[in-house]
Amino acid sequence: MELVVDANIMISALIAPEGKTREVLFLNSMRYFAPEFLLEECKKYTEEIAEKAGLTQDEISKSLSFLCLRIRLIPFFEFESFLQEARKICTDPKDEEYLALALA
Repeated sequence: MELVVDANIMISALIAPEGKTREVLFLNSMRYFAPEFLLEECKKYTEEIAEKAGLTQDEISKSLSFLCLRIRLIPFFEFESFLQEARKICTDPKDEEYLALALA
């Protein structure tokens, strides 16, 4: 199965390293994709994530890099042709690129 991962999923996996979200991200039967901007979006919240997780910012950065090994980051140009279709059916503008990638 193939899934698109959004920032909320990544942040959840970073905050709770022993949680179900991270466990699911390491299922061998799954393939994960995310827009390339996911990495930068998560990096913006490193300080907040570290505080909630009880870890250092460096530990969170390393954990994020480790999680990204499981996720194929897709450049915008590879799914931008689906953005108009995604905008028609998406109720949250922040999720339009994730939906466009899923449609692609």
